[in-house]
Amino acid sequence: SPVAGSGQIKVLSGAGTLRLASAANSFVGNIVLVTASQSRFTLDAGANLNFIIGASNVNNSISGSGVATYNGVFNFNLSGASTNLGDQWSIATVPGQTFGTSFSVPGFTNITTKWEINTNGAFYSFDTTNGLLRVVSGFTTFTNPSPLILLDSRVGLMRDSVVATNACLMATSGSYGRAINGISFQKDSIILSFGGYQYTAWYDTSNTTQLIWLARRAATNNSVGAWEKFQTDSQFLNGDEPAWDAHDVISLGICPNDGTLHMEWDHHNNTNRYRRSIIGLCTTNKSAWGTGMLNPEQNWLVAAGQTELDVTYPQFTTTPSGGLMFNRRMGVSGNGDQYFQIYNPATGTWNAKVQFINRSGTYVGVDPFGTTRTCTERCAYINGFDMDPAGTIHVTWTWRESASQYGNRDICYAYSPDKGTNWYNNAGSKIADTSLGQTITQASPGITIVPLDMRQLLINQQAQCVDNDGRVHILMLHRRQEVGYEPAVFSAQFSTKFTAYYHYFRDPITGVWTQTRIPPDDFPVGSRPKIGFDAQGNVYAAYLSYPAGTAVVPGYIGGKLVITSATKAAQYTNWTVVQAFTNSFNGEPIIDQTRLLLNNILSVYIQEDSATTAVVGTPLHVFDFAVNVNGSSQTNVASLNFSGPDALVVVGGIAGKNYQLQSSPTLAPPTWTNVSSALPGVNGLLALPDINGRVIAPSRLYRVVQTQ
Repeated sequence: SPVAGSGQIKVLSGAGTLRLASAANSFVGNIVLVTASQSRFTLDAGANLNFIIGASNVNNSISGSGVATYNGVFNFNLSGASTNLGDQWSIATVPGQTFGTSFSVPGFTNITTKWEINTNGAFYSFDTTNGLLRVVSGFTTFTNPSPLILLDSRVGLMRDSVVATNACLMATSGSYGRAINGISFQKDSIILSFGGYQYTAWYDTSNTTQLIWLARRAATNNSVGAWEKFQTDSQFLNGDEPAWDAHDVISLGICPNDGTLHMEWDHHNNTNRYRRSIIGLCTTNKSAWGTGMLNPEQNWLVAAGQTELDVTYPQFTTTPSGGLMFNRRMGVSGNGDQYFQIYNPATGTWNAKVQFINRSGTYVGVDPFGTTRTCTERCAYINGFDMDPAGTIHVTWTWRESASQYGNRDICYAYSPDKGTNWYNNAGSKIADTSLGQTITQASPGITIVPLDMRQLLINQQAQCVDNDGRVHILMLHRRQEVGYEPAVFSAQFSTKFTAYYHYFRDPITGVWTQTRIPPDDFPVGSRPKIGFDAQGNVYAAYLSYPAGTAVVPGYIGGKLVITSATKAAQYTNWTVVQAFTNSFNGEPIIDQTRLLLNNILSVYIQEDSATTAVVGTPLHVFDFAVNVNGSSQTNVASLNFSGPDALVVVGGIAGKNYQLQSSPTLAPPTWTNVSSALPGVNGLLALPDINGRVIAPSRLYRVVQTQ
């Protein structure tokens, strides 16, 4: 029967075993085992024991010197728990205690021997190795001691496509790095797939002129066509020489309902620059690609004469119902607001802009230089504005305090199930109704999911995606949380040194956030990352790795392209490096999320670096990786995979070698012929495609020829 009350229960010598078997226990007192050799306590599977947590070391507990076995449930009431970092409570400290496989802590996330939760604006961790509950700085992280071992979600380089040979790489004199083609805040709006085509754009450079090019290629399953390129005559003006402003990027969007392609470009607190294609360009009128496909440039969205001012960070989002949304910041760094608009296909115009995140409120905190600041203005730097399959918008962001850019703080989250009208916090409580003029502010309750002060090297506008289960994933570069990485006075605002990539993901049912981490030491932190997901729920990240110990603002130098992955089956605890290139790129890699989801192809957009310090044109690449392939990293072992109608021959590669797939209908005698083009090797898996190879008759035999 259930046990109630709040007194003390002593298990004395010779008293046998105290056994709790009910799931309805309301007892909140102490249990003390008196004698080491004879006092026994068992919490049966399914039975519960309750703990009320107060100030540090104020709680009921299980203690003594007997033998205890916990197979049931510990319920922690944290409503009155203190939130100070380092506070702790002795919950279960019997030396001879055991936690069984059925033990659990409802509402907490199990991470190896720990059970953890983010609530009250703090992180609580219960450790079964010592029975202590603590307030900690963040969720337990995972590292993999052997990052080059390929795990379940394997990735093979299939194709290296050079889209342009003279893509603009700005001069080193620029204030925010050299890259203008491929920056984190473009999200996936610079390379996107729709209707059997993959679309992209870039700035070229010729003398003092930089122009926008658009390109598309047919892309179905593992097959792609040649790039169809079109020079738009739209120029890079606001951010070109002498400023060389890396904020002024290109953003593309597609509205399936009317087949239009949309383009924004060249903004950093500037007047809007916008072009839209003719109706049906991406659906019913694909043959119109080329001259005449774009309408003239305009500075308005709602109606002519209503000029849009102070535009920065434009992003498009295609909705599950075939619509299109647009969001951007208005205002300046540390003093701006976030707006969205909805496209109206019937008129070819946009509805009035709606503010949903506001700069207002007072915040007091310690800045990166050790000074306590009182800030009354800020801006939200969003990681993404994504919809799940049900049409719910999910947004995560960091705050930047004041126009003086003292530093970024906190990771925040909100969602809207009705296209931005009503907004809710992580717990599901409404925090704003934009139809009434309400907005999210820094004072909105329940929006902070990871509390990080301004000393945590938290860079803005990183990585977000929302998978088909509605699970929100964010990948954030910030200060490492282990002992020895604490912030020091006069530390940098933003730097890659002392940081790691942290993966936070939200359970779509419970709203609980869990943290894992990409191994930080073998391929150190560099650029801001990007994250994407496949149809199986596995996730993939791309970033440029900088040399170990580099102290630089992310995105400001060149680095090596690294691809990592983690599987849903392992609860994303197995982050593993699956590709690591040896040549140098510049900027921040961008992922085509749609193609990854539809075709199991990870397309990565990234530009080559250059030692030239002046503005220069360099090759712009789109790398295609086949995901979820089976194969060995050994260079003398080939494996045959099938993807739809296509055959993929997977083999371990070596950088500096070339690999040619060949086929023959027989070995008596063989007549080897080349299949597609040779592929330059990388230090990782290669997936050499034979398009329609699964359905071509007669059956085929394959070999891979390696050359210098």
